[in-house]
Amino acid sequence: MEIENIKDLVDVKKHTLGVITNDDMYQSLAKNLIVNLNGKKTREWFTDHAYFCLPLTMANQHGFTILAEYDFSVFWNGGNQPEDLIVNVKAQTGSDLPYAQIISSHFGMGTVTIQNPWVMRSPKGINLLVMNPPNYYIDGIIHMSACIETDNLRRDFTFNLKITRPNHLIEIKKGTPVGYVLPYPRHFIDNYSIKIDEEFTSREVIENERKTSRLFGLERSQVDIYNKRRIGKRYMNGTDIYGNKFEDHQKHLKCPYAKNT
Repeated sequence: MEIENIKDLVDVKKHTLGVITNDDMYQSLAKNLIVNLNGKKTREWFTDHAYFCLPLTMANQHGFTILAEYDFSVFWNGGNQPEDLIVNVKAQTGSDLPYAQIISSHFGMGTVTIQNPWVMRSPKGINLLVMNPPNYYIDGIIHMSACIETDNLRRDFTFNLKITRPNHLIEIKKGTPVGYVLPYPRHFIDNYSIKIDEEFTSREVIENERKTSRLFGLERSQVDIYNKRRIGKRYMNGTDIYGNKFEDHQKHLKCPYAKNT
């Protein structure tokens, strides 16, 4: 069978993730299920103390989650065949349209596969990293990681969840993050390596940083821990132990359209 060679004319602009739905009817679904985390620094399970940790709240706001369209449950008996995992979908009410998001046991290995009715495209040279949504979790499940050339791939890809607890019913509510993507420049990590002490810097620099690190530790253990009114905020405020300001310190993502909720 001969098919026409249709050239890839998709041109995704910088700082954009393009979504091409399988049909116009899925446009509103895509808008509802794909969530930009920029500005969303809270998590239901965080206590107030967690919000003093800038690395956590910054990570919370990175990337894009894909939500479950409906309630469903999974049960895995521990086997490696697709039939060893059962997915049960809650009956739909109040809509004439069938569910568009397909959640099934497809690959085996105790994995749940989630297929959405759209294709995601990125600017040239930008991959999508598929990972666990930052500081969201589903008890008994981990998100499988992947790296996809979405500037080149002209079809959909699936999100896959690995069940870690056999013989246990896991219930997942509508709106739960079941997928996550983070734009990532191709080849960015390729040439990184670990170098220790003199392999990358001088002895003077090493001793300076060891001394500084010890002073940080002393402040944290002998001052902060005994003074409940003074919670260490040097990193939050972007200063080192001597009061020197961090260069290009980031406390918030640029978020022109969303509140920091």
